Amino acid sequence: MQSSAKRQKGSFLIFIFISVEILLYLTYMYMDIMIASNKIAADSTLAALMRIGVFSPIYIKYYSIILCLIISVIYYYKKRSKDGINEYSLLVGAIFFTAVSDYFLLIKNDYLVPGLISFCIVHGIYLFVITCKDIKTTAIYTAARIGAALVITIILNAAGVIRYSNDSAMNAVLFLAIIYGISFVWNILLLAVKIINHNTDRTQENTKVCEFPHPVMFLIGLLLFLICDINVLIFNLGSYISINSETFVILQNASTILMWTFYLPSQVLIVLSVLL
Repeated sequence: MQSSAKRQKGSFLIFIFISVEILLYLTYMYMDIMIASNKIAADSTLAALMRIGVFSPIYIKYYSIILCLIISVIYYYKKRSKDGINEYSLLVGAIFFTAVSDYFLLIKNDYLVPGLISFCIVHGIYLFVITCKDIKTTAIYTAARIGAALVITIILNAAGVIRYSNDSAMNAVLFLAIIYGISFVWNILLLAVKIINHNTDRTQENTKVCEFPHPVMFLIGLLLFLICDINVLIFNLGSYISINSETFVILQNASTILMWTFYLPSQVLIVLSVLL
């Protein structure tokens, strides 16, 4: 009876989490669409409400990520293990650094270096998860990512592709962005290969998919996260590379809405891949 009651309580908590996230999602999506289409009158009640920082779409978006962190922490305390690092502690770490990144990139809006560093840490945690908490493999892959990013940064600077190739701060942003991009794609491919191998040959121990998280849901979350970041790239690309194209302008305008169209669902799926 106690076990059944705990399951019901856990299910209700997940239901509340998903319901509130949907409400926040619909709220900021409505605001983003209204802003993009210039349909908000300057003297309207909605415009006045959005001018109050805590009710602006930026803050509503951040609340949705903080809610992901809160539910992760709740489950960490409910499921914490004396055996050391488990799936719940790793989830808390990943969502915590996601929230840190969003604070710098969304709320502060001009702190690219700490924001990117935090996101790189997030993907380092995900790599640790995907390698089944294999420290040696994680370290080797991380070193390879950093080395590849360094080489690509040097090549791009030498080729003069980037506008600010002589700006050390922008070079740091470029280097971190490349590490982040490599890490992201690497994690997705590595997880996809593990899932495919696991499904085609369940008898091989080295094809196992780790218990954390539910791999397919986690993979879908990462793919949505990647689509979000593609839109972030489109939105910011014009600042670094000269592009004169009407199509690119249309894509850039659309990306302002599409970034968070995919971002929150990705984070919710990543969280649920552990909690369900």
